[in-house]
Amino acid sequence: MRLSACRIALVVSLLVPGSAQAFVVPPPHHSTGALLSCSGSMLYSAHSGDAPAVIANSFSGQAAPITFRACRDADGNTHYFIRNPRPNRNGVCRVFEHEVFPGTEKDIVFVQLRYETVRPGWYTTIKGWKAWPSDDWALIHYQRQSSVLGFVTGADCPPGDDPRYIALGNVTDGMLTGFQKAWDVATRSPEALEKAFARVPTATSWTGDIDKVPSQGLRDILRSSIFERHARVGTITCDEGGCTAWLDRVSIAFDTTPSGIVFKALKAVWRA
Repeated sequence: MRLSACRIALVVSLLVPGSAQAFVVPPPHHSTGALLSCSGSMLYSAHSGDAPAVIANSFSGQAAPITFRACRDADGNTHYFIRNPRPNRNGVCRVFEHEVFPGTEKDIVFVQLRYETVRPGWYTTIKGWKAWPSDDWALIHYQRQSSVLGFVTGADCPPGDDPRYIALGNVTDGMLTGFQKAWDVATRSPEALEKAFARVPTATSWTGDIDKVPSQGLRDILRSSIFERHARVGTITCDEGGCTAWLDRVSIAFDTTPSGIVFKALKAVWRA
């Protein structure tokens, strides 16, 4: 599952203090929360035959390698984002996503194409877009959204529409690589998953409190999400208390130790 950058911001803003547990509630209409609640993401590249005209017209010249993302917020507005390419660093591919807004033919946005700014062709411009929201959005304190996505690989980095990219919040290359290794081992089979989470504390309450007795039911939900629903980790966020990986119905708190990555808690994601 690919969780949109706007929706990530909404979910993270609703985290229960002191925990990695989320209680997701619908935002009120005509509010900043409604603008941030952006779902149903679609990705478009220069090879997409179904791109809306406003996007299709932007793929020309040096802009061909970029990727657009579009989503619809709770008020029915469409949001647009540009994903800039970046070369592989430390075995991790990342793309940087920035929101843009439809403008006039006189409006342009700058798009970085290379990360060595002394080289020719390190940026391009795209007409018809602005880097700031409309006045009515600004009046309710909506700000341009941006995010970072990435995944672990030893190969050249693909364009931003590759489904392996996941949203990252304050995740170092080392933490991402360590988690991916541990996750690959844990998800090799249902038996491996059960072994990896057999002694991991669980939290089934919306408050995020650790269960007195670990919940086998929550571990069953994790297993069915991975091996039946084929859910993928869609987001990883880190702060001073550790990191959290988010799937569709559960979140997994983890941290690094001298012996490697340790899964600290398996928690339910509650939705109103």
